[in-house]
Amino acid sequence: MTDETPPTETSIAHRYAAAINAADIDALMALFADDGVLLHPAGVFADRAAMAGFYTDAVFAGKAVIEVVATARDGNREWAQIEATSPLSEDGERMYAADVFELDDAGRIVRLAIYYR
Repeated sequence: MTDETPPTETSIAHRYAAAINAADIDALMALFADDGVLLHPAGVFADRAAMAGFYTDAVFAGKAVIEVVATARDGNREWAQIEATSPLSEDGERMYAADVFELDDAGRIVRLAIYYR
């Protein structure tokens, strides 16, 4: 059974979006478990230094702004529908993603898979 996650800043997706939008690498990395993995179309980032580099060099440098449109949660897995924009992209161009967060018992991300459409 899947429960709708209330639209609050307490869901992992909303905390992730807040860290991205603030370009706060420390807050973002604090969301990940020490052995967390990021699966992204640009590659697999399996250690903290690689993840931090990806977010700093690609996401923050592109001035991405993300919005959580919808979330759902089932146990230690949360799904989020994400819309993203960047002032560096073509006018009005939006990117759409589905993010799948797998969490440990402490609520930290052990695996984040990002899919674009």
